[in-house]
Amino acid sequence: MINGVKAKYSKGAIVPLEPLDIEEGADLSISIEVESGSSDPAPATGGDPKHTLEDLYIEDYFEKARR
Repeated sequence: MINGVKAKYSKGAIVPLEPLDIEEGADLSISIEVESGSSDPAPATGGDPKHTLEDLYIEDYFEKARR
């Protein structure tokens, strides 16, 4: 059982920012809490390195989902 996980809303999907140990196709019950200040867009360049890693993780997630 997973009690909480950080995620990002991107391109109409909620994307976890860390790997989840969940069986493919499992039914989930989700509660969402939007963190204050999380809707601020990232700077085009020179942004927070963590944010850049989050974006790369999300891109990778969508690429794998298309396969």
